[in-house]
This record gives sequence, structure tokens and C-alpha cells, in this order.
Amino acid sequence: MLEKEDFLIDKICPGPVHQEFRRMSKTRVFIPFWLFVSGLVALAPFSPVQAGEYEAVGSLKETQRAAKQGSVEAQNNLGMIHRDGLGVPRDYAEAIKWYRMAADKGHPEAQYHLADMYRDGKGVKKDLNEARKWYLLAAGKNFADAYLPLGLLYRQDKTNPESAREAVKWLQKGAEGGLADAQHALGMLLSDPSTPVRDDEQALVWLKKAAEQEFPKAQTALGMLLASGNGVTKDPVQALMWLNLAVTQGDPTAIKKRAPLLESMTPDQIAKAKELADRWIPPAMKKLTAPVKEKTTP
Repeated sequence: MLEKEDFLIDKICPGPVHQEFRRMSKTRVFIPFWLFVSGLVALAPFSPVQAGEYEAVGSLKETQRAAKQGSVEAQNNLGMIHRDGLGVPRDYAEAIKWYRMAADKGHPEAQYHLADMYRDGKGVKKDLNEARKWYLLAAGKNFADAYLPLGLLYRQDKTNPESAREAVKWLQKGAEGGLADAQHALGMLLSDPSTPVRDDEQALVWLKKAAEQEFPKAQTALGMLLASGNGVTKDPVQALMWLNLAVTQGDPTAIKKRAPLLESMTPDQIAKAKELADRWIPPAMKKLTAPVKEKTTP
């Protein structure tokens, strides 16, 4: 079956898109062929398929039948189909309907998607308290995608001690899972002088973790922190190195903040920072390129 689908996909979308589909077909999350093709050929107001997001559910009619019979997986999938207009016209209200059915039965992914809809005001009036409620339910079931948006909602009231602690709690869960966005958000919160949870040393740790994942905003924030020396050891060379790396990624804040730092540094310091930036390799890349040690037999 896959070989026939492969041939058709190759005719419709040769090259990288075909390769991505082949890659996703080998993972746990698989896009059914009818859904993939319908997304490719659909016209406005339909939207393209987002690779890897939809589980195999058979035909659209089968999904609808299963959803009506109470399958929470099918209800969640049907919510995604209507949200993104995959093979059907995009309909946020219909997406809300199916997400809520599954969410009310405790399906964590549906709870997460329903929270997104309330946060963004899609198909329903924007309601951040309702969004927080559903994110909390999903996060409470260890649905990792909910950690970051939940933490960001709590961070909006960062001067409130209870909210700030909740923000740290959920952002740290995402950060410990390796999510660069969460690491950056946590680092920014912990370095904020207006919050009762300020911790400059931990801020430095999390900003560096995100920066090492080549997250440009984190590289900029880390550079600014090291340049200022607020709560950490001041290091203009390291600061400029991180700002240089962020500039190469086009971060506008890094471009703006680098100019005054350059004016305060000596030519030798500037040259050293440039050398460090030119030679810098992300830790993840180092692991991939590290030579494999051959096992020696005793």
C-alpha cells in the first residue's frame, strides 16, 4: 500500500515534501494518505497539511462515525481537521464542538487544543482564565505541550508571588524537557528584577541552555546579561560572542545592543569574541560529530 501511495505522492510533490512524508510515515504519528492528498490539493479557504500532527484515523467518514459513537481520539482528530480545514472548510466553531466533547472526557490533547482556542479567541470569545483552566487539566496529565503556554499565562502576573511561582513551576517542566522556548522564558522571568522569584544564577543557567540550542532571543538575552553583570560575573567577551551569534541569525535586538558594547571594548576583546563566535559549535552538533571510540578487546 505504501509503495502505491509513495508513487502518487512523488507525482504530486517530488522532492523535500515527499521525503518529509516518507520520514513521518515511519514514526508513531502517521498522516493518512487521504488527509495528506486533500491538504495538498485543497483551495482557499482550505489550509495545507502540517506534517506529523495527525494520527491515522482512516477515512473522514469513518472518523466522523467514530467521533459520534464517542471515541475521544476521533473527536480530537475531528477537531483538528475542522480547525485547519483539512479536506473540509475551516470551521473553528465545529472544531470547538469536537474538542470540547473529548476534553470533557479527560482527553489531554483535546484539553490542550481547546485551551489554545480560548487563548487565541478562535471560534469562541477570548478568555484567558478558561484557557488556563484547560491548560492546567492537560498539564496535570503530563501533556508536555501545555507546560509552556500555561507558564506564560501565569507569567503575565509575574509581580504576584503565587502566579510567579506557578510560572516557574510550569516553565521549568518545559525547560527540563529541553524546550528552548521554555528555557528562554524561564531565564527571562528569573532575571526580571520586578518579580519575587528573581534568581540571576538560575537565569544564567537556563538562558545558556536555550542559547546553546541556537535560540536567537536567548543568545541576545544571555549576551545582555553578561554585558551588564547584573547578579552574575560581568564578561564582555562572552557577551559579545553571544550577541554576534544572535546577529548572524538576524535578531534585531542583538543588532541594536551590540553597538554600545563594541564601543566599550578593546580591539583585542572584540577580536577574541569574534574568534569564539566563529569557532562556536552547538553542543548537540558536537555530539553528532564526535569521533566514535572503538571498543578494545581485553
